[in-house]
Amino acid sequence: MTPIPGGETRNATDLRLAVPAACGWLATAIVIGMPGVAVTAVVVSWLAAGALVYFAPRIALAAGAIALCLTSVALHEPGRHLGSADVSGGVSVITTETINPSQSRFEASIGSVPVLVFAEPSNHRIPLGSTVALSGTVQPADAGDDRAYLLFASGAPQLQGGPPWYLGWADALRERLVSYARDLPGDGGDLLGGLAIGDDSAVSDDLDSAMKASSLSHLTAVSGANCVIPYE
Repeated sequence: MTPIPGGETRNATDLRLAVPAACGWLATAIVIGMPGVAVTAVVVSWLAAGALVYFAPRIALAAGAIALCLTSVALHEPGRHLGSADVSGGVSVITTETINPSQSRFEASIGSVPVLVFAEPSNHRIPLGSTVALSGTVQPADAGDDRAYLLFASGAPQLQGGPPWYLGWADALRERLVSYARDLPGDGGDLLGGLAIGDDSAVSDDLDSAMKASSLSHLTAVSGANCVIPYE
């Protein structure tokens, strides 16, 4: 522990910074679950931080941390709301992951709004970044979820357009990686696609059950950075 003026230690100083950080995260968790109040909360927290800076600097620091966190919430809030959008008559969504045949759920976005789609399986592979047509119903996801809405489609996704060039060029590489991985021996080859690029189409039901039973199913969600594949 390094001494600092006043006889305190550097560890104590660092610990004090944890209090404003905890206040910021707590305020964020509360306001995320209360749509529409973020802007008001930002104004109030910044005014509080400014008013307290001369009278109670430590409390002002916590108020400033809260204000910074809530400012981020307010800036991102418009991108998490569909407003009065009605998808029962059809809507175009952009896939944010590759959709494999037999896959019944996938990540996508409507404009800038992230959604999790539940749909009938497509009979062909749809690359990441493609535009697909869907119709169905939407409902808000839980507050703080990565997705803003859940979209329950009434049919399979219908391809409208392929990915833009800056995503499309890599799709052939992704497809070849999965194809080559299928030829590798053992369960490792089946898991490689999920480890490397999140494509778990080669994972059988039995292997999926075994991974879940051993609490290792998270490895197929692009967790390959901590793995080494020996080659001889």
